[in-house]
Amino acid sequence: MSENKKPKIVFTYVEAGMGHIIPMTGISQAFTKKYGDKCEIIDSYIFRDTKYDSVKFIRKELSEAVVKANTNYFYNRFEALAYFLNPTITHIGLDFHFRKGIRDCIKELQEIQPDMVVGSYYLPTHIVSKANKKKQLNALTVTYTPDSYVYPAWERDCDLFLVHNESARKMAIKTGFKKENVKQIPFIYREKIIELVATKEQACEIAGLNKNKFKILYTSGAIGTGVSKKSRAL
Repeated sequence: MSENKKPKIVFTYVEAGMGHIIPMTGISQAFTKKYGDKCEIIDSYIFRDTKYDSVKFIRKELSEAVVKANTNYFYNRFEALAYFLNPTITHIGLDFHFRKGIRDCIKELQEIQPDMVVGSYYLPTHIVSKANKKKQLNALTVTYTPDSYVYPAWERDCDLFLVHNESARKMAIKTGFKKENVKQIPFIYREKIIELVATKEQACEIAGLNKNKFKILYTSGAIGTGVSKKSRAL
């Protein structure tokens, strides 16, 4: 890389549960705050903002899988079996199922030519690692897992694997990650989560709820704060 060229850092967002979007937002915001003047930073909804239907298919499949896992008992049990698969077998299955989308996703990444790709979901960094091996890309890969369990689908060949607890760190090393590539860091969140300081009454007012009525609130994602599009007091 030329000394005069700013490195391109791509932060990938995957709509497969807000537990992946929230930490990626925090990582990108913190990185931009500290290194924004030294890098070209690209925030990418990698499977949504694309010209290829095959890549959009990946987004559709991942989003639907989350819904099924939370609403369909049998699908949930079937998906749980994947936790016991070998990482190599898991990636062979992913590569086959998403073969067209992965091929076209690599094409779009080649247009960007990133120097580093950061993910909080298993697929983006796996795709980049796969492209690196084929000499289609030359990018560092960084993955942060918001989970405490290290699934077989996480890319073992990533350059840096970030976890937020000791149990995940030990499991990552035990299941194939290089010890020197695994780093334990504090749990990542958006700054907005600590900006909200409110009493119960104030929180009800923010959410548009009647503070005098009994309420059961359903939340989706990693942060249970904010105003939903529709709220109704029962």
